[in-house]
Amino acid sequence: DNFNPNPDPNEGPFPYFVATNTAGVDGKGWKKSEDVPCDPMLGEEWLFNGERSSEHSVALHFTPAVGGVPGVLSAIEVDYYGHVAEKLVGLFFGEEKTSNDGTYRSISVALRNGDEENLCDTETPVAPGNPAYVTISPGMANMAVPVTEDELELKKNGWQEGSCLPGMGYHWEKFIEPVEGLPYKAGDMVPIVPMYSSTDKTLNGIFFAATGKKQHWPVEECPRVFPGNPCAFGKLNMWDFSAGLTEESAGPFYMCSNFCGECEFTGTDDGWFTTMHFMFKNTVAPGAEVCAAGKCRSGILPKKVDE
Repeated sequence: DNFNPNPDPNEGPFPYFVATNTAGVDGKGWKKSEDVPCDPMLGEEWLFNGERSSEHSVALHFTPAVGGVPGVLSAIEVDYYGHVAEKLVGLFFGEEKTSNDGTYRSISVALRNGDEENLCDTETPVAPGNPAYVTISPGMANMAVPVTEDELELKKNGWQEGSCLPGMGYHWEKFIEPVEGLPYKAGDMVPIVPMYSSTDKTLNGIFFAATGKKQHWPVEECPRVFPGNPCAFGKLNMWDFSAGLTEESAGPFYMCSNFCGECEFTGTDDGWFTTMHFMFKNTVAPGAEVCAAGKCRSGILPKKVDE
């Protein structure tokens, strides 16, 4: 009944759990947007503290609660403040909007099919459970994400297999333009990366990728830039609890670590990627996701520039 997003910056480095129905989020900081009409492709909008902001740049969407039956999670939407790659606008990201602290564009991932279900029905509850449905930017790209790691299907649809990381699983990436050689173009990468179990091939989760800094890591107070550093508690936003991943394959955390084989990137806004993970099951429990099959099935690991 829960999914697991990024760490709560006010509660420490460990992932916090957000219930996947309205009964679980009501009263826990999330508030339904009463003045925003229900989106038939996404559902009803709920915001942390009831407002959009760069500090809390996630909107959860639920179907309506009906007659005491809680609504269910139907979509996740993330607001990107600042830079968004130009090619991705109109395909994955909507029009520019303004909140109290800046301008942003949003990207959504639907977890229920608004073409087959009435996600705004206030008279009949939707069927419970989690349908096998994950779609990026419904109404725009309408890009399906397979809910099981079917290698032939993924490759047929342009996805390429990346590395397996403990607690996450096997990453698969996709580019909107044919890859004709290195370096990869950051602005061509699909901004959603699925991760699959190394044991049963089911979808562990996804992460949203941004081609620029979205997290404001307190460097002066926390010069040791590593995920979960206690000195950053209470100082971060809803993007992952880290400074980000570098475009250059150097240092401890870089984007190419999610890939296999030769990897090099160019084209970020400032030399950084930022990620926001949403795990659909508990992959951090002991032994839950240890990448038993190895980091790269191909045996070809990504190389750092200093190797």
